[in-house]
Amino acid sequence: MPGILAAVASELDGAKASLWLRGLDGLRRAWGVAGDETTSAAVDHHLRIGDADPGDGVVVARLLAGRQELGAISARPGRTLSGEDQLFLSAVADMLAPALRDAEYAHRLESEVSARTREIEAQRRFTEKIIDSLPVGLYVIDRAYRIQAWNRKRETGIQGVSREEAIGRTIFDILHRQPAELLRS
Repeated sequence: MPGILAAVASELDGAKASLWLRGLDGLRRAWGVAGDETTSAAVDHHLRIGDADPGDGVVVARLLAGRQELGAISARPGRTLSGEDQLFLSAVADMLAPALRDAEYAHRLESEVSARTREIEAQRRFTEKIIDSLPVGLYVIDRAYRIQAWNRKRETGIQGVSREEAIGRTIFDILHRQPAELLRS
């Protein structure tokens, strides 16, 4: 983002530029070129009045992704901007808004996946504790006859095979007392 703002500043003859994002608590400066003294109140005022010029030397372009207003790019040029300059600023805002929206969605998705992963891990540990506390030996195999779970009672049972030794191996590698044909049925 700083590179984009530097490009905006350069294109607008050294204008001071900032990127503002709208949050629950209003607008906040996300990035800015050094020396930009524009306030969130000034940017908010420009967004409310639209294209009208309040005479404060600040130019604002909305960051819109569909109907969602994400914030704005503000610039404080040292001169009056031409229509071409204003079009340039709007074009930068139009290109930047979807990328910012997608970044926010990705951040939310990452947070949701992280929370769900923690929840699943907690449920897995809880289930494992229950299985380990059963008074009978229990093991779980998948369709390839690989052992996926092996409780503590199986470790201390007749064969005394440790969980670490059993998990991931086929049931035929571990349980030798039963014929393979019987175990497959």
